[in-house]
Amino acid sequence: MAVDFGLKGRVILVTGGGGGIGHAAALELARHGAAVAIVESRQDSGKAAVAAIEAAGGTACAFVADVCDEESVDAAIDGAESSLGPVYGVVTCAGLAKPAPAESMPVQDWEAVLSVNVTGTFLTTRLAARRMLPRGEGAMVLIGSTDSLGGQDGRANYAASKHAVVGLAKSLAYDWGPRGIRVNVVCPGPVDTPMLRSATAATGIVPEKLYLPRTPLGRLTRPVDQARAITYLLSDYASNVTGAVLPVDGGLSAGYLADLPVPATESERMLQS
Repeated sequence: MAVDFGLKGRVILVTGGGGGIGHAAALELARHGAAVAIVESRQDSGKAAVAAIEAAGGTACAFVADVCDEESVDAAIDGAESSLGPVYGVVTCAGLAKPAPAESMPVQDWEAVLSVNVTGTFLTTRLAARRMLPRGEGAMVLIGSTDSLGGQDGRANYAASKHAVVGLAKSLAYDWGPRGIRVNVVCPGPVDTPMLRSATAATGIVPEKLYLPRTPLGRLTRPVDQARAITYLLSDYASNVTGAVLPVDGGLSAGYLADLPVPATESERMLQS
């Protein structure tokens, strides 16, 4: 028997819904009966996402917008409400990474990452909330990262932006909760996508060798893992959850001895305790 998450007929806006986590979330939400509005920077990826949702029997539409541009995002939300109805939920998957050592990171790369990941998230949530607050209900899921919880070499801009997403979500949860809107964060670990494979291939790194020794559940996270967490947080099952930060990383962020191999014997465990 399928679980009823209470999403049937509700309109969910997904930025970055054309690929990766956003695409998986859009498909999963549509599978549970939500009408999905895809917001993408490229028309072709938005159309492809809509086609995939419709092929599976769901309802969707797509809009081209730059999440860093207020008028562009506002127009996309207007289009979503005109096409599908009042927006109930928001998922902010649009994101950017430009890794480089901090000492040589171009200022333009710092600003670009913060613009998309922080300002883009702020604009999307604020503009959606202006429609949602008068209706007195809604839910938002912002996409953070394990870099929301710690740092990583060569990713000062990305980690700073994802820490900011958590701070933003907690503030919005406190501000908008009394007015009926819940705001939570999902923090993915390394997600097994073509983007991860191509990025690591360029450096000769094998993701499994890099991450699995530090991941208790022993596998890379999948886009669908993130999608299911997002679906839960948007659903009526999470009706008393707001301001939460949920790592979906197989336990990667749980280990304070993360750089050490997992001990093989009880005596080795005792030595590390």
